[in-house]
Amino acid sequence: MAIDIEYDLEPSDLDLLERLLPEFYNGRTIGPRFRDLNWEKEFERDMTLGHGFVVKTKPFKKKIKDKDGSILSRGIKEMDGIHSPRFGTDYQDDNAFAERYSCECGNLIGRVLEGDTCPKCGTKVKFVDVDLKMFAWLKINHPDFKIIHPLMYRKLVVYFGSKNKTLEHMIQFNRDMDLDGHYRRLEKVDYDKYPFWGIGLYGFYKRFDEIMAYYHKQRKAKEELYKHIMQNRDKIFTSVVPVYSAVLRQVFFSDEDYKYTKLDKFYNSMFGNFQRLNEEHEVNDRNLTKINQNLIRAQRNMNNAFDLIFTSLTEKEGLIRRNILGGRINFSARTVITPNAHLRSSKIEIPYVMAVELFKEQIINLLVKMDGETYNEAVTAWFNGYIDFSPKIYKIIKYILKHSKPKTLLNRNPTINYGSYLCMGVKNVKKDYEDLAAGLPIACLSSLNADLIIRSFYE
Repeated sequence: MAIDIEYDLEPSDLDLLERLLPEFYNGRTIGPRFRDLNWEKEFERDMTLGHGFVVKTKPFKKKIKDKDGSILSRGIKEMDGIHSPRFGTDYQDDNAFAERYSCECGNLIGRVLEGDTCPKCGTKVKFVDVDLKMFAWLKINHPDFKIIHPLMYRKLVVYFGSKNKTLEHMIQFNRDMDLDGHYRRLEKVDYDKYPFWGIGLYGFYKRFDEIMAYYHKQRKAKEELYKHIMQNRDKIFTSVVPVYSAVLRQVFFSDEDYKYTKLDKFYNSMFGNFQRLNEEHEVNDRNLTKINQNLIRAQRNMNNAFDLIFTSLTEKEGLIRRNILGGRINFSARTVITPNAHLRSSKIEIPYVMAVELFKEQIINLLVKMDGETYNEAVTAWFNGYIDFSPKIYKIIKYILKHSKPKTLLNRNPTINYGSYLCMGVKNVKKDYEDLAAGLPIACLSSLNADLIIRSFYE
């Protein structure tokens, strides 16, 4: 997945502003942003504050069966797995969600005990929300076995060049072995042009400064990106990977088995890669291939996991756009815009169907007051006027325009563009039931990125 990266600001500008001038730092003004965190420092902080633990086992204990093969127990969570009880319970657990009501020491749990005082810690049982600050951490023990932070990985791809897949060719270990058991370069590769191809992720980490110095001479046009990467040198490589709360990563159980999310499959694969790396305590020609194979597999699993998380947050079908921003707003409608040369710059003309929807409550109330109808009768009259043109409903809408002078908020995505969010008064409602387009003044069309409509209008 391609990610556009902006480098207008020095990478430390906002961090320095927050640290040195907190009274002038306004997070709301700056807005949300991706930060290149040092995962190893975050790991140390979480372990110190008790907000993290190291993953040491698979997520669940093995299934226990009786002599007939019937399953006696399954889905029991391992304390040090990525679905640890430390994250909390879910619906298939025994005493599910009971820990949401507890005292501070956890001796008393359950809503039935709410308000009781614990004899051990002396605190009352109260509602305790899920701690989303709790993280599981996948960890490589050897100090020289590292993978690349996923955000920094994408920046390195841009710097080295995505067309020739230079970074991928470097971190993919590719060497021949001679009869004496020593590695040698491949004959088919032009090492004068590509001196670092095939060195593997282990070699890339050990020779990173040498590699950057070599390409710095060839990438003069990417000087700013080079500075950004080197200023964040300590954040590029990591031996730990965070795993966020299992509350947000549900497992689906059936009578016989359980099913992971796609993200958990990447985490489990990465855990296996890290376990095999932790079996190696030194580096030699015998195990160099195995080390690099597990490092590159872990890197790919990490990249896939990051892409999945990034997509689930930012894409059209992702959590934010679909569930938070994508919901239908009351008294809203969607339509095509067309130019109207007779409108002032602050006015809009809307179609009949849109007006019937937007002014639904006012129309129903006026029908009740004017004709003495019940609300059920008024709703029926409104609905009939919605599915077909009604002169009576149209007159009511004109009355609303004259006496209420309603305004509407007009939005054209992307909303962050200047002029894409306008407050305009409703000047008129079209009488043609079949005309579903809104008329806008010519002056505001360019800010809504509707220049093609302007040209066709004049043509």
